[in-house]
Amino acid sequence: MGDQSEQDPKHQDWDNELLPPRSPVGELGDGERRRIFVTFAVFGTVLIIVIVAALLVWSESTKSRMTAENPLLSESVGGESRLGNIRLGATEMIYFHVTLNGAPVGRRLDMVCEWTEPGGIVVEVVEYSTSRIDKPIWPTHCRHRFTGDSPIGRWSVSIAVGDRELRSMTFNVEQRFGE
Repeated sequence: MGDQSEQDPKHQDWDNELLPPRSPVGELGDGERRRIFVTFAVFGTVLIIVIVAALLVWSESTKSRMTAENPLLSESVGGESRLGNIRLGATEMIYFHVTLNGAPVGRRLDMVCEWTEPGGIVVEVVEYSTSRIDKPIWPTHCRHRFTGDSPIGRWSVSIAVGDRELRSMTFNVEQRFGE
């Protein structure tokens, strides 16, 4: 007696139904496989570029909405004392404090602070990065050392993120009493 599937065509059809369908990829030639691979690679690359561009646009828009509030000059890092005028010899290190409003949480910002003397000459440019920002209201400061040779008159200080100035302030530098 032979195999029953050879004798009964119904059994043979039934056996074929249990076989997995043939994969169309398995039937592709090398050229077709390469074309599919290149298509997916190009699509993946374009998708990555679009995602990176969207993140950059979002990052820049966050920075453009950010403001610097509550500017003050102080002799201390903590900003406890507010200065109106600076008397040479009485104070040396002066801090310019601002509070960033709308700061990008989870990031560091590259800041630029410029101290300009009465003649309009920038005497110091301070570039620094903030620590990682963990709240949208973020205090920051920069500093400048005044000496006995610092020019007397109306000074200015400005703070910027990148090329965008966030806040500036003017103040007077005066001679120490008795001079």
